[in-house]
Amino acid sequence: MRASVNPNTAHTHQPDMFSRGTVRLTFKVLRHTYPSLALNVRNLLGTNVSPQHFSSLSEQIHIDLEEQQIEKIVAALYMLKENAGNEAEQEGGYAMLLQLLIHEWGYLDDWLFSQSQMTPKPSSKSSQIH
Repeated sequence: MRASVNPNTAHTHQPDMFSRGTVRLTFKVLRHTYPSLALNVRNLLGTNVSPQHFSSLSEQIHIDLEEQQIEKIVAALYMLKENAGNEAEQEGGYAMLLQLLIHEWGYLDDWLFSQSQMTPKPSSKSSQIH
């Protein structure tokens, strides 16, 4: 599942750099339903995840995950949004939060996909052993 990114939306940061706050929110949203994905996201924050460590939520963190992991995160966020049908969660901004996270992670997923398409692939002839 590849997220569709609106090309008219301006991104002021490098696609593979997220704020600590975005990473932390992603972890919190995923941790109960998708614990293994949440752990991968949490590991991006480093080993010290005490509240004092989050004093700078705007600090930029390099997202060093494989494209498949990012696709799984986007899919999980989509599933959570689909299941967030009850009005109490939507009124609390939960659906909007999920949409923002889907946009950020989806943008990264699309960017990584475009980067992989630009990387030259080895020719099948050159990789054969004669």
